Amino acid sequence: MRVVMLAKGWTGYLDAGSRKLVERGVELLVVHPTTMPDTGFDPFRVDDYAQEYAWTNKPDVNSLAECVRAFDPDAVLMHGWEFEPYRKVLRSVPSQAVRVLVMDNIWYSAPRQWLGRLTHRAYLDPLFDAVMLPSDR
Repeated sequence: MRVVMLAKGWTGYLDAGSRKLVERGVELLVVHPTTMPDTGFDPFRVDDYAQEYAWTNKPDVNSLAECVRAFDPDAVLMHGWEFEPYRKVLRSVPSQAVRVLVMDNIWYSAPRQWLGRLTHRAYLDPLFDAVMLPSDR
């Protein structure tokens, strides 16, 4: 199985989970920013176990879309829904690939969260085949 992860950042639990996927035979392409200035996480390197597309400024959508199509994924996991370049890339993914929205944020009843609830049927549902919420809540 070939999986693309469109990540907003790279953390220890993502790194550990991705390593387990690779141990089980999954071929992985990780797309992520090179830094996370709003966190104190140490930088992680994924190029020792996965293909990597790391970006510093907003990634070039055409270049990234071509990279994802060339990888020919069976599934694409996208962290969050608000990053426009990732949404554009997701639209170019081959139709046989399963598109999964991964969310691990806490519900704060923030205006942006309510907006997502009000608009998801028209705005988000067409982009994704499934949603993964990796928590009890």
